[in-house]
Amino acid sequence: MDWSTVVTSVISSLLGAAAISAGIAFLVKHFITRSIDIKFEQFKERQRLELQEMARRKAAAFDKQAGVYAKFVSVVFALRHTVREVTTAEGSLSIEAMAKFEVERRNFWSFVTENRAFLPDHMLSALHEFTQIETSFQLYAELIAHGDTQEMRGEALRKIRFEGERLDASYLELLREVQAYIGLSAAQHDV
Repeated sequence: MDWSTVVTSVISSLLGAAAISAGIAFLVKHFITRSIDIKFEQFKERQRLELQEMARRKAAAFDKQAGVYAKFVSVVFALRHTVREVTTAEGSLSIEAMAKFEVERRNFWSFVTENRAFLPDHMLSALHEFTQIETSFQLYAELIAHGDTQEMRGEALRKIRFEGERLDASYLELLREVQAYIGLSAAQHDV
């Protein structure tokens, strides 16, 4: 055996092994790259679907909240209207007006109970104010109906009228809050 034959044979074997190794490395690299691309595309698709679902849920929640807010304003408006009827009555309170107030008060509380999860924190102050007004109004109405003296009933009627004015102001503030939330006014709140 000649050294040149051995060297040529060794070089040929090394070159063949290198070519095979390069081919295997290329295939492995291509396989890994393709596998990563497939996984990344799957990940992107999952993320896209999750973002779509989040957007759908957020839009549905916004629509539900906007409906709840509109109903909230409506319920408070009805309560406010009834209070106005009661507070504009001369002398004493009529049984019909107080019965209507009681119906609207129950509607208000039923609505609040059913929809509390959709009322954000910044509206709770309005809700708290309505609660105070409604409680005071009911107390003063009882004083008018069952007060011992005309003076006591007259004072209770003045206080009821004051509570009616507070309710008017609170209603207007609530209306501005709702309009700001649904984008109908310049004032803005965090959504």
